[in-house]
Amino acid sequence: MNEKKRAVIAFLGNYYFDTRCFNLYNSLQKSNIEVKVISFDWLKNDLTSASEAIRIHRLNKSKSSILFYLKFFFILTKELIKNPANYYFAEDVYTLPIVSIIAKLNRAKVYYDSRELFDNLAGLASRRMIQRILSFTERTFISFADYVVVTGEMDAEYLKKKYKLNNILCVRNLPLLKTNLQKLDLVEKFNLSKDRKTLLYQGVVLKGRGLPQIIEFVAKSEEYNLLILGDGEFIHELKSLAKKQNLGNKVIFAGRVSQSELMNITHSVDVGLALIENLSLSYFYALPNKLFEYIMAEVPVIVSDLPQMKKIVNKYNVGSVCKELTVSEIQTGLEEIFNDYQKFKSNTLKAKQELHWDIEVATLLTTL
Repeated sequence: MNEKKRAVIAFLGNYYFDTRCFNLYNSLQKSNIEVKVISFDWLKNDLTSASEAIRIHRLNKSKSSILFYLKFFFILTKELIKNPANYYFAEDVYTLPIVSIIAKLNRAKVYYDSRELFDNLAGLASRRMIQRILSFTERTFISFADYVVVTGEMDAEYLKKKYKLNNILCVRNLPLLKTNLQKLDLVEKFNLSKDRKTLLYQGVVLKGRGLPQIIEFVAKSEEYNLLILGDGEFIHELKSLAKKQNLGNKVIFAGRVSQSELMNITHSVDVGLALIENLSLSYFYALPNKLFEYIMAEVPVIVSDLPQMKKIVNKYNVGSVCKELTVSEIQTGLEEIFNDYQKFKSNTLKAKQELHWDIEVATLLTTL
């Protein structure tokens, strides 16, 4: 009888709030592979793990960046040594070096999930030294990977050309197929302003996600609430902006929610927002999981005029494309959606049958 194969997923982030890691873990388990997760959090104080297989390690980012990364590398190395495996998944460039070295020592396969173009991150545009370190790290260790996994076709072409790769797998950030979704009373649950349509932003709260423009739009409109599900480095600036505008319960910062809650909340809003600013090549190529989660939740979307998002919205006719991130253009995009709302909503029902994880991950599973 063959010994059961083992896999390790390493991620500088919290597994419980990352759909991609969550889905990968479950797909590997269904393939009869024993899976361990090494994950980290520096935002949430109450860290609990559902099982020994999923470990969330506490980091402190407030004191020293150097200490933060030293502790991260120490914990990651220790956990990888404790958990030898046949397959190692580095879910970002930060975990790539240690994962690659340990995996090669164990003669195991390495999967590098280049979920963003890490040498072109908008958030690091003013921090050139860090950008150069990340770029050097990826360039040095990407050759260790047996497979490089990307989230979009344009990302694949970019990395293929830059590093002369022929081992790229495109696995988009698609959610699991969900049926029997439940409508929630969001006014009661989040104390939203009554008699208004609800716009939703879900995901990491960073600069370049169109949120100041959305808040400005909501401030000038009597028709819409804004619900923000997520947390991140830009959250305090946004709360300050909303407070200055006296928006009260028109803009709600609900924080992060678990995967088990997310889809029903999303299903209960009117429109999903994926308004990413063209601040870097990584953002220009953006194809975020929130876009597909909105579609899976049967919610029409409004997206930026960026090629990969625009292609999905136009192909499946599930919403509108906002040409510019201005109050007037956002208004125009929303009017387009609500002028034929049931058509767009109906189209999401058709699109979700194709745009789900089990179909998308099949190619990766054949490489195990």
